[in-house]
Amino acid sequence: MTHLAYDNVDDFIAKQKLYSELSQKKKNIFKALMSPCWTFVKLYFFKRGFMDGWHGFVIAKIYSQYTFWKYIK
Repeated sequence: MTHLAYDNVDDFIAKQKLYSELSQKKKNIFKALMSPCWTFVKLYFFKRGFMDGWHGFVIAKIYSQYTFWKYIK
């Protein structure tokens, strides 16, 4: 059984942008620069996203972009 939460990558990115706007955290430049790096490392290496190849890389990259948007908006 395959569960697809999104139809395509554009839908996934649009939803992440919406979530980042809803979070409305205080702007913090340090967190905006460091948190996305940590998010990528955590997802790609510690949670073994590299085992999924290109898909794991894209998901880690998109989540790190979401983390950046969350702290910069």
